[in-house]
Amino acid sequence: MEPDASAPAASEHAEHRAAELAAILETAVDGIVTIDVEGRIRSFNPAAERIFGYRASEVLGRNVSLLMPSPWAEEHDAYIRRYLETGQARIIGIGREVEGLRKDGTRFPCELAVTEVRSGARRVFTAFVRDLTARERVREALRRERDFAQRLIELLPAVVVLLDRAGRLERCNRHFERLCGAAAREAAGCDWFETFLAPEGREAARAAFARALEATEPTRALAPLQVGQARRHEIEWHATGVPDADGGVRRVLAVGLDVSERVQAARRLEAQVAITRALEHARTLEEAQGEVLAALGHALRWPRIELWSTDAEGRARERIGGFPHADASGPSLGFPPGAEAPFGQARSGPRWWARLESGGRTWSAVAVPIATRKGRCGALWLFAPPERSLRESEAEMLAAFAAQLGDFVERRALEAEFRQAQKLEAVGRLAAGIAHDFKNLLMGIRGCAALMEADRDDPVARRRFVQEIATAVDRGIELTDQLLAFSRRRPEVARAVEVDAEIEASAGLIRSLAGEEVSVAIELEAAGARVLAEPGHVQQIVMNLVTNARDAMPRGGRLLLRTRRTAQPEGWSPAEPDSAARACVEITVRDEGCGMDPETRAHAFDPFFTTKGPGEGSGLGLSTVYGIVRQLGGSIELESEPARGTTVRIVLPLAQQLPEDEAQLTAGQGAERRPAASWAGRRVLVVEDEPLVRMTAVEFLEGLGCAAIEASSAEQALERIDRERPALDLVLTDMVLPGMGGPQLATELRERYPGLPAVFMSAYPPDLLVEQGRLAAGTPALEKPFDERALAAALHEAWGAHEAD
Repeated sequence: MEPDASAPAASEHAEHRAAELAAILETAVDGIVTIDVEGRIRSFNPAAERIFGYRASEVLGRNVSLLMPSPWAEEHDAYIRRYLETGQARIIGIGREVEGLRKDGTRFPCELAVTEVRSGARRVFTAFVRDLTARERVREALRRERDFAQRLIELLPAVVVLLDRAGRLERCNRHFERLCGAAAREAAGCDWFETFLAPEGREAARAAFARALEATEPTRALAPLQVGQARRHEIEWHATGVPDADGGVRRVLAVGLDVSERVQAARRLEAQVAITRALEHARTLEEAQGEVLAALGHALRWPRIELWSTDAEGRARERIGGFPHADASGPSLGFPPGAEAPFGQARSGPRWWARLESGGRTWSAVAVPIATRKGRCGALWLFAPPERSLRESEAEMLAAFAAQLGDFVERRALEAEFRQAQKLEAVGRLAAGIAHDFKNLLMGIRGCAALMEADRDDPVARRRFVQEIATAVDRGIELTDQLLAFSRRRPEVARAVEVDAEIEASAGLIRSLAGEEVSVAIELEAAGARVLAEPGHVQQIVMNLVTNARDAMPRGGRLLLRTRRTAQPEGWSPAEPDSAARACVEITVRDEGCGMDPETRAHAFDPFFTTKGPGEGSGLGLSTVYGIVRQLGGSIELESEPARGTTVRIVLPLAQQLPEDEAQLTAGQGAERRPAASWAGRRVLVVEDEPLVRMTAVEFLEGLGCAAIEASSAEQALERIDRERPALDLVLTDMVLPGMGGPQLATELRERYPGLPAVFMSAYPPDLLVEQGRLAAGTPALEKPFDERALAAALHEAWGAHEAD
């Protein structure tokens, strides 16, 4: 037999193949272990040595279970037998992640794959082992980071939401659920912007969302979080895009920080500034209510706020205004005038809650009283749907503003009392001068009457004496009118006041106030110059300055009162910012008195500061002047030195144009009211307790062609009417009568003569009677003393109104 030529080649190939396999086993990264059917280790490559910590010499021939932790070590042999008998495999040919056991006893995760190799009757199993320790370490680290991030998100006191590209809510944290309750738990997949953001913040939030989808850089927006009307939170949002595995941004993570307190504090500060500015220049709460309620509405974001005046017990009187702004005479949610506002239930607290029905809707209402030290004077009413609640911070803010309004009302009342006290103080000082002037007038009247009686046959002389008496009476009327106008309270309505005319009309009072020892020079050089002021402001300024000048010259001297047009003083900072460019009028009062030292000058305008003795002055004179001047937008300057007198220089901006009502008033002045030519046969009941006045009125009526029926009291008039039952066309009655007053008499007479017109007589001006509520507006009235022409005009007015009805 010839030898086989292919045998050496096959042997060489087998050797080469064995060398390759040995190299693979030596360089393999994974551990490779071969075992026989008895479970004994036949090979153990270097990678397996590194993984398990054994040298190959230590494990060859030993059971592979020494590389397995319990309980797999105990079950391994049984598993091999079962596989050989049944072919049932759990690892062989399948592979799985298991745990291995190192020489040092530590367990480690590994990936195990087992294959079976058969060579004839011989069967060998090869195990490939990959150490997963590093991967599991990374997985564990990632798991810990994820758990930490999740716990952080859940514990974070901020809203965290995940939105898809369409703006739908995918996930949210617990803080968001706590804020929004059941709405958050049911909101998966809803439109985030429409469901949870307030309308005014949606546009900014959508813009930030769009920017976040374009880049992963964080974007910022301020948008309130709101669920219905009940809960609202001011949220500052920080949004960023979340990249996917391919780098594209398909979701946005938004984190919202609740900045409600910060926003509320900013709004409160803005409202505080706005309300303070409004109250600074307002005379009454009614005048400032528009700006005040607008500021409160902006700060509170409340659906409706109303301002009411109340009596001291909290009963509503009238609504002053509302926000959003509406006609105060229109529908209101507040209590009607006179209704019981149950503040009595809130005496221990600052507010009161209620549920009201209006227009088929239920409203939640809260009232906060406005009070002064004298008692309640008003209330702030807030109305909202029932689910809207008032936060404690909002309640505290509302209470603070209500206290500020109460302080304003009280301060304005005190200022009015101070001004009135100043007027009364000046009136008291005028008493001596007025008495002197009146004695002179009475002396003239008495003298003319005596001369008329002595020269009764000289008609020219009698006419002259009558004219002198009439002139003296007119002078007395003018004097008392000025005194009454200066001393009484009047409605504070600003109008264009001509400075020279006001001072000229008060010239007599000024000289009387200065006294005979003081020489008064009045130089009026600002003809036609008008300032926008309340009636009496100019008079009050001048009277206070004249009083101070007179007191500074106890032994007499010269006092100069001068007016002139002027330009804006250099370096002047007027109270009104827009008045800097206006033309001005200057009022100067200069005396030759004792003057002031520097310390006195420094405190001259301080309230209650005085250098006079007890009971000689209130110390309000110059402070009142200063307050009025600043209120009119002007400036005041004082120059004084001891023994060299004092000069007070006041500069006021001119009114640029007349207010509409003032222009109409001016246009109506001087219009004559022409009575009817004759009322012959008309019967007038004249009721007056002063015989001379009654006689004069009767003579005037008869001169107009009327028939007069006289009575000295209301009771006498009613008794005569009941007895004689005469026909009556009008009643002319004094306002104040012994017993029953004139208005009550007119009411009694109208029961007997329905629609009987009445004309009232009084020594007080009709506007004062209306202001005091003693006379209805538009009622014909005569101010004593009056002449026949004034009486005819009043009759014409009364009969004209009656015939129109």
